[in-house]
Amino acid sequence: ERSRQSLFERYEIITQNASDIIMMMDEDWKITEVNERAVATYGYRREELIGMDSAALRKPSSLTEVELEMASLDRTGHHIFETLHRCSSGEILNVEVSATKLKIGGKMYYLEIVRDITGRKKSEEELRESRQLFMDIISFLPDPTFVIDKAGTVLAWNRALEMMSGVPAEEI
Repeated sequence: ERSRQSLFERYEIITQNASDIIMMMDEDWKITEVNERAVATYGYRREELIGMDSAALRKPSSLTEVELEMASLDRTGHHIFETLHRCSSGEILNVEVSATKLKIGGKMYYLEIVRDITGRKKSEEELRESRQLFMDIISFLPDPTFVIDKAGTVLAWNRALEMMSGVPAEEI
């Protein structure tokens, strides 16, 4: 009994201090357990989250996609995917979900560890836009211009260089 209590205390410390959202759902996808990060991130009280259909946390337009992800989870027992979650405020979060199918006491449960990747997605989009701007600038320079990386791979080959060399950028 003492070791069981110790194990429970360690479990509580881990889950309640995790940087990621941890949720457990029953076989009907009703939330049965959440950690403090879930409460802080989604903006619902713990009592509101417990018993909530987990679909309520999904952005409505992503529900069909999530159904496909869950079907994969049911087949394999574990699945990692990205999707969109919705907070109580209506804010949409980009998240990465690591989901596992579990059997506890003869009943089926789903454990999700959810990481908010909204900041990472925003940075990736800003980087894409910056690269596109750079490529647009290079492409429209009046002087023949190309850009190579340290390995010697051609990253950019502008229109003026295409005209001068007769070699289209697609062939480089």
